[in-house]
Amino acid sequence: MLFGYARVSTQDQNLNLQLDDLKKAGCQKIFQEKVSSAKERPQLGKLLEILREDDTVIVWKLDRLGRSLKELFTLVNDFQTQGIGFRSLNDAAPRWPLIPPLPKVAWCLTYLRHWPSLSVI
Repeated sequence: MLFGYARVSTQDQNLNLQLDDLKKAGCQKIFQEKVSSAKERPQLGKLLEILREDDTVIVWKLDRLGRSLKELFTLVNDFQTQGIGFRSLNDAAPRWPLIPPLPKVAWCLTYLRHWPSLSVI
């Protein structure tokens, strides 16, 4: 199943652009939040609880999923380990499971250049 995750940081921001693109990408269920990534993200927690092997998580942009590169790498590596696909619609990021597994360090070094908006820690 294709799952989408959309997030904006404040109640004043609009999710419509993300939601439209996730629907166009074929997401059957979309989890959405209006909360800073520094706070609890209950919808992300619900998404992580229901994911199963062969599901795919799609985000509009990488910084919508992870607070930092470390968290993003952890989530994507967990997806890969569990046989869950991952895709970002607006970043030149790998698509799991369509590429062979890479060690965490190699994955980090290979794709770090695509995520200048994310903090390292």
